[in-house]
Amino acid sequence: MQDLYAVLQTPTVENLRYHSIDMFDELIEKYPNEYENIISYINECFNYHSPFLIDEKDWEAFLMERFAENEISEEFRRDVIYYESKEVTAAIANFLGYQKQSLWTTYVAKQDLRVAMLAVMKSHSAATSEKKNANELVSTIDLELQDLLEKLKQEQKRFGNYKGYNDVKAAKARHTINIAHFIEIV
Repeated sequence: MQDLYAVLQTPTVENLRYHSIDMFDELIEKYPNEYENIISYINECFNYHSPFLIDEKDWEAFLMERFAENEISEEFRRDVIYYESKEVTAAIANFLGYQKQSLWTTYVAKQDLRVAMLAVMKSHSAATSEKKNANELVSTIDLELQDLLEKLKQEQKRFGNYKGYNDVKAAKARHTINIAHFIEIV
């Protein structure tokens, strides 16, 4: 796939389908006349490679600026900027998750390898040389895991020094039905 930022410069349904991007389907259904502007807004505000992201910029002012620049109807301000629409919130959360997926997959794979090497180190049947190699590999993996975790944190920092990322997480939790609470009420 081409660079995600470049693909979403033309957020038509046809272009999204062509690139197998389905994370905006519910948003498109709810906002049939505004979806292109809203997707452009999401791309500009929440894409790790957006040229509009500037560290230490006031996050809310940035969102309002991009909202105005994308010419989104004023009636959708609360839905889009304050995440009152579950469709917008889900689209943003899925978009953020999609972008960090490869780095996160690498992180999980390295954690799994670390666990496997720890098992070799504890194994009674493993030779001393195997245990030594496993120990060295665990030390190397620990450093790599620390670097990957720091990269994940730094990527999230770009979104208003974590404010944007945390706001989306909180909004997503707000829109998720708490099934235990629902059962208790019924």
